[in-house]
Amino acid sequence: MVKICKSFINKLVPDGNEKSYFDDEVSGFGVRVRKTAMTYFLYYRNDQGVKRRLTIAKTTEITPEEARKIAAEKLLLIKQGNDPARDKIENRNAMTVSELCDLYWEQGTRHKKASTLAIDRGRIDRHIKPLIGNLPVKNLKHSDAQQFYFDVVDGKTAKKVKTKARGLARVTGGAGSANRVIDLLSAIMSFAVRRDLLDKNPCHGIEKMKSNTIREPIPEPRMKILGEILKKEFATHPLEVTAIRLFALTGCRKGEILGLTWDEVALDEQVFHFRDTKTGRQNRVFGKGALLELQRAKELFHDESGNNYVFPSRLHKGKRLDDVALYMQKLCAANEGFGKYTLHQFRHTFATTAAEMRYADTTIAGLLGHSQRGVTSRYIHAVDKALIVAADDVSMKIREWLDGETE
Repeated sequence: MVKICKSFINKLVPDGNEKSYFDDEVSGFGVRVRKTAMTYFLYYRNDQGVKRRLTIAKTTEITPEEARKIAAEKLLLIKQGNDPARDKIENRNAMTVSELCDLYWEQGTRHKKASTLAIDRGRIDRHIKPLIGNLPVKNLKHSDAQQFYFDVVDGKTAKKVKTKARGLARVTGGAGSANRVIDLLSAIMSFAVRRDLLDKNPCHGIEKMKSNTIREPIPEPRMKILGEILKKEFATHPLEVTAIRLFALTGCRKGEILGLTWDEVALDEQVFHFRDTKTGRQNRVFGKGALLELQRAKELFHDESGNNYVFPSRLHKGKRLDDVALYMQKLCAANEGFGKYTLHQFRHTFATTAAEMRYADTTIAGLLGHSQRGVTSRYIHAVDKALIVAADDVSMKIREWLDGETE
């Protein structure tokens, strides 16, 4: 036991391990150190002998003296037969969807990556809270969740949101956005069920609309048109053009290519040693078509900041290139003969091309870095040479389309 005071709290540093320290004055009063936060708590038994842990507040919200006073008051209530933890749960039954989202954010997202959390934060703030944030959680019905879904589809939350000095987020409607938002809402409601705040998830069985646009591959004739467009654009936008070609030749995700550094690229092995992807640290092969593009990029582009980005920003020293998606939109708008496509559709194009070349699903999953049991796990430490052969075939086929070559 220790004296929980301001000086003691200031010495505590979250290190990823959960620890609890109990006060030497107030029985059961303590401080809990977690991965990213520290909270005061009270550990006690209710009048039925059931062990309870009541969270009082974060250490950043109140002082140790205030927390100790609250703990002492709660102990007095416990002696009178009350159960503060049970009362807190009952009060939560009156919480709104907005309050539930905040609770989920605090306690239900520890397993998520920072990049995923940033996207989730936007979906909560720009869709869920504006439309149903004021509804009591316990009153939320399946019909409410269904109507919420259709409201997002119809664009009721669509708008432009300023995110930083020069940043602008475009909040869109449509089936694609609605499908992703309702999946997040369902996860939040499942969290509520696990915390005994709901009996069942009102999002189960939601009628969804099909959204195939983002999953459609770019047809071969359109890829050839794109190749001609990129040839003309290379003189003025060499970084963006090379990045787009590498998306097409690898099937990699946007963040994987734009955040790529040269120390993650093994040209002689034809392997990306990604430090971080959607599925964690990963080795992933790339084909000869991508190898040729990377060799050209190494000759043309140099990151003078020392960060060693493959695609360094021309405008901001030390930053990576980050406006390729917008550049792609402009290309589509300026070239009606090409059509409207997104960077992510290169990933589907790569997968579809591999499938048309009769490669198995497991091979395609390995090429794309999908997290599938028995697939990705085999390629984390040792690269299967058969994957390089497949990557060579697919990437060179796509390179032929972009370069206007025929067999």
